[in-house]
Amino acid sequence: MEEKSREAEKENLVAEGIEKMKRNPWIVVSIGLTVALIIALFFGGRITGGVISDAAAGQKILNFATSQGLTATLINVTTE
Repeated sequence: MEEKSREAEKENLVAEGIEKMKRNPWIVVSIGLTVALIIALFFGGRITGGVISDAAAGQKILNFATSQGLTATLINVTTE
């Protein structure tokens, strides 16, 4: 009997939590954004870092400039 009472209490707590989330969706949004922030801090930009080399980026800019009818020269490429 006591075990059924504990299960009923757990179900009641879950139901109350779901009802709170339905009334205030910011709870779910806050949790989602917190998880996204933790993932972003963990990976720290390593996901997309180093995708294109400096020289390749410079060449693409030159190709774009010449396709627009401009005359351009690449003088220097630096990495920050």
